[in-house]
Amino acid sequence: MKMRVVSVLLVQMGLLALFAGVSAEQLAAWSAESLSGGFSVHPRWNVSVAGPGVDASNSFAQLDGRLTNTTYYSHPHFMTYYLQNTGQMQEDRYIQVFLAPRNGAELALGSISFNVYSSRNGAKKAAVRFSADQFSANLVEVNLLPSTHNCVRIGLEDFPEMNSISQPVEFRLYLWDSQGAQVGVLKDAPDRTPAIEICGTVNNTESLQTNDVVRAAKAVLERNFGSFADRVLLKWKEGIGPNSSTAFQFESTNGVLTVWGETSLALCSGVSWYLKHYANSQVCRITGVNNLPDSLPDASFEEHVSPYHYVSMYNYCTFGYSMPWWDWSRWEQEIDWMALNGVNHPLAMVGAEAVWIHTLEQFGYTHDEAKEYVCGPAHLPWFLMGNLEEVGGPLPESWINQRIELQKKIIERMHELGMSPVLQGYVGLVPTTFSERYPDAPITHQGQWFGMERPSVLDPRSELFKEIAAVWYEESEKLFGSVKYYAGDLFHEGGIRKGADLKKYAEAIQGAMLAANPDSVWELQGWGNNPSGYLLEGCDPSHTLIVSLGEDYFRNWEKRKGFGEFPWVWTYILNYGGNVGLHGRLDWIAEEPPLVLENENVGKFLKGIGQTSEGTLCNPVVNDLLSDMVWRKTAPDMANWLDGYICRRYGQILPAAQKAWKLLYHSSYGSYGQQGNREGNRRTPESIFCARPRLSPPLRGASLPGRLRRYYDVRMTAQAARLLYECSDRYSHSDAYRYDLVDVTRQALCDFALTLFGDMSRAIDEKNDVEFEKNSGLFLELLSDQDRLLKTRDEFLLGRWIDDARSWGKDSREQDFFEYNARMLVTTWYPFKGILNDYSHREWSGLLDGFYRKRWELFQSWGAAKIRGENPPDPDYVALELGWLKGRETYPSVASGDEVQEVGRILDRWETLLMDVPQPFYRARSSNDFCGAWYYRDKTGERSLYCADFQPDGMLVVHAEELGSVQKFKWKYEEEDGSAVVYDNEGQEVERCYLGGHNTLLFSVASKGPATQKAEDQRW
Repeated sequence: MKMRVVSVLLVQMGLLALFAGVSAEQLAAWSAESLSGGFSVHPRWNVSVAGPGVDASNSFAQLDGRLTNTTYYSHPHFMTYYLQNTGQMQEDRYIQVFLAPRNGAELALGSISFNVYSSRNGAKKAAVRFSADQFSANLVEVNLLPSTHNCVRIGLEDFPEMNSISQPVEFRLYLWDSQGAQVGVLKDAPDRTPAIEICGTVNNTESLQTNDVVRAAKAVLERNFGSFADRVLLKWKEGIGPNSSTAFQFESTNGVLTVWGETSLALCSGVSWYLKHYANSQVCRITGVNNLPDSLPDASFEEHVSPYHYVSMYNYCTFGYSMPWWDWSRWEQEIDWMALNGVNHPLAMVGAEAVWIHTLEQFGYTHDEAKEYVCGPAHLPWFLMGNLEEVGGPLPESWINQRIELQKKIIERMHELGMSPVLQGYVGLVPTTFSERYPDAPITHQGQWFGMERPSVLDPRSELFKEIAAVWYEESEKLFGSVKYYAGDLFHEGGIRKGADLKKYAEAIQGAMLAANPDSVWELQGWGNNPSGYLLEGCDPSHTLIVSLGEDYFRNWEKRKGFGEFPWVWTYILNYGGNVGLHGRLDWIAEEPPLVLENENVGKFLKGIGQTSEGTLCNPVVNDLLSDMVWRKTAPDMANWLDGYICRRYGQILPAAQKAWKLLYHSSYGSYGQQGNREGNRRTPESIFCARPRLSPPLRGASLPGRLRRYYDVRMTAQAARLLYECSDRYSHSDAYRYDLVDVTRQALCDFALTLFGDMSRAIDEKNDVEFEKNSGLFLELLSDQDRLLKTRDEFLLGRWIDDARSWGKDSREQDFFEYNARMLVTTWYPFKGILNDYSHREWSGLLDGFYRKRWELFQSWGAAKIRGENPPDPDYVALELGWLKGRETYPSVASGDEVQEVGRILDRWETLLMDVPQPFYRARSSNDFCGAWYYRDKTGERSLYCADFQPDGMLVVHAEELGSVQKFKWKYEEEDGSAVVYDNEGQEVERCYLGGHNTLLFSVASKGPATQKAEDQRW
């Protein structure tokens, strides 16, 4: 009976170990014929045993075996093939046989069996191991049914006597039944795709590398997908693309996904791409694996080669704002996520403080003196960038030792998966006290950075610099091994360049780096005006890489024409300071990288893409799109892409979810700005809850560089929250859905809080105690509801941040030290009054009620006194904040409450108020901002109701579908308020138009200012 091998259920397949009558002398002869190179180099069919017509010279390159005929056999009931040179098998080594007919190849078998022989004494030994690592010594013959798996492994490590000598393996295919009737088929495809492929490993460099690649990738799949990984066959293959880690191939047939790649990272990327775009599944950085399928859909063969050589990850600041407290378990999760999303070039700055300490000890500093120079755990990134020293330190000895061991694991795993980690290089920074020990050294003090003393700079042309650099790289290699890429910047965000010959400095810095490692590459941050053109004149382009930060907003590639002929990486800064808020320019991410690639002058030097966010665990939709763009040369259709995102995130598409994400796409995730201008704001819209409240000067942001202003109609976020909530019956099983529901609702609440602050401020100015008391009460109630909402998710808990920090301390004193640093970073930033307060503010449960509320209560007491006619002093926020840093009150570190129920309660309480707010508006720069056709649609955004065509000649033509008419008016640009004034035929002003968020147009009657428009008046 003919049976097809088509499925993935490993445990249903039986294998019969048959022992043919072969003499010990013949086995010894086969072994003598084997070549010392090993199985992966010279696997061969043994022609003397396999039968006539088999090409014994076929060496089956790259571990792929090919059977070219179906009519040759040496036994009436089965076909036998022998593999020579199985080599010296080590622990966990196996030969893998993959039966996966592709591209027209045919394979149907009665059964298969393996014999493994020992050539020492001719004794026959057999072992069969399933992919699920089950083992049985007494297997019985079972036909290969349609429900059986098509991948088996022959485990060889169970036979110690085989470890010292090469062994042949007998592989039998049963194409006939016991009566001699043919029941099987074995036929290659017309394009020579084999019907059977044989893979294996032995103890030689090439095969070990190959097997390690597959094994490391398989481990990623098993950690993230569990038993699902058994349905994936990973195969090493070189030469798919110009860069080994950014190319893969895959296909899925009969319930098995096969992925080819040269590195573990490429294999993982292939699996992730297939899951996203064929199986509607997702690996999220925050919520993990979403919507893993029960079965694997078929997918035709595909090849994906990234247009980029580098896929970068992290900003220096990320190591402070996101990951200062991560242990190995959390780092392992992050590295897996990077591998599944194509990241091959991450910064790796953990433990760099140890290199600094070891280096300074060789230049006159005691161990304790060296530790005094180094900053505390959360401020180490800015220490490494040369912005400050000592803040938050000194570090406990236990921290330094633990971080060394953690970094070793990080680097080892990154290398294992095919990543190229970037370590800290030496660029000439020295402690400000260094000149006391070396008074004759050419040292320039660098002044301050936001009120903190910067490290000094040692002239890189000096002999002392060369000595320090040599020690630095030696110590770095001792601790963490050799790497190719080193990062480091001089004069980051300021510093004193007077007298500095930047070209000569660069030559010396790179020269020292190349002296330590002739293959090394100096990685520079493209930030502000760095690196300057003159500095780059001293650099060798073949040993330099520029990672340009925030290209989504600054567009240095256009302003600077790239960086000359230097290779560079386009990166997106999604988040600053770890702030919590919906934000992400989806259109910009989708369209800008392809635009740069196509630029004939700049595109050829664009070598990478990446994300350099200061905070990472937010806005998963942006991470998902950016990881897609790694493999795309053109922008996707965003409507279709968002539908796919909904499906893989929640498991299915519901109309309400589509509408919700359409609203978010055109509000929080829009490329805000004026008509025809996509600049807008580069940062997450900040939460008024997290700001130090004041009336004068006007409060622009919660942090110094941030902005409270919304560039979109905030009612759209509230609508999106309601629509997502309506999906709870179908989506509540999804943790990703629950996270999104809380996050969108959180955004709607903090958006509305901005309106309440405006109402409070007006009440103080107008001395209206009734309105002030009402709106003050609403504000504090809203703040507490926000805290209660965020308590339902671990991701939004202050207690988890603090507990993670305290986990690094070996005793209560160290635990208190780490907690102090953790509290400081997300509030005051440094342990004294300064201008960086709240730069790293977070909308977290615990911070809202435990810290921010106290400031608002002070403000409201101050405001009430002002209304009563008193002249109270300004609230003393600094005393309150610095006192809170020293507190040790505990906050929940584990979520409580049900997300869906809490959102329902909040919408019942606040939805009416959330929808009763005006749209934001702003001045147009010129009449050109109005020119063009504006379409007004119904509330679904699907049907156009009417069109207003502002023509450059001053004519306004309105096409009204419902009226079936065309009306004509005149208009002109009003420079005073940036509006478009509309006149009737009598010359009377009838309306005034303003620009709203995300390319919307607002109308007002006469000159009373922008009117509050309903959501259906949005332009989509």
